Amino acid sequence: MGKSLTPEALEHMGKKELRRMAAELEASKAQLKELDQQMDAMKDGRRVVILPPVPTGVELPPLKGKELKCVEYLVGMESRIVESGDALRERLRMVPNGWRDFRLIFTTLDRLLRNLYDTIPNKGLQYLQKLTKHGEILIRFSPAARSQEWLLIKDDDLAVIVNLAMAAECAICLKQGREAKKCELRKALENIAPPHDGHPAGGCGYQNVVAGEELGHYLRRVRDV
Repeated sequence: MGKSLTPEALEHMGKKELRRMAAELEASKAQLKELDQQMDAMKDGRRVVILPPVPTGVELPPLKGKELKCVEYLVGMESRIVESGDALRERLRMVPNGWRDFRLIFTTLDRLLRNLYDTIPNKGLQYLQKLTKHGEILIRFSPAARSQEWLLIKDDDLAVIVNLAMAAECAICLKQGREAKKCELRKALENIAPPHDGHPAGGCGYQNVVAGEELGHYLRRVRDV
């Protein structure tokens, strides 16, 4: 049988483990402090692309269109990470290692970009330098992002379609009663831009709308209805 450890030996091992954990904690704090300093240095538009010297006799290939879009997105994403840090700080601290992981995302992305810059000619770097000072990244729906049942469309464009449909149909419509209620255009318009005063008894509210407005100018924007 192996020799059993004395209480003194166990106490020594415990202290040694505590010292190791304390050292790791201090190292982690130092790392977080360094990450904080790096992110703070990038705030308020102070991020600058460093132009590396191009080795003599080495011609770096220019960025292709698709490559440029990807690099633009990475540069913009890095900027957004910096800007969102303060807003998310407290919530990230509710997550185990959340604030640390957030900082590590930034440093990893920053290191990747700096390495990418080494592969880009000076002309491309000058463009990216201007982008970091004056540009911004936007995340938005594509002009006609279609799901199974819904179509995302610009509000002003939809208003044009509604106005033209009403000018072509409602302006000359004489439907009443049951025939008006069964109108397919009326049903569609009710989901988009219901009439302010509703429908009169036995009639259609859209007939009243076109009668009181200039032809084809019934609404400026759907959201104004």
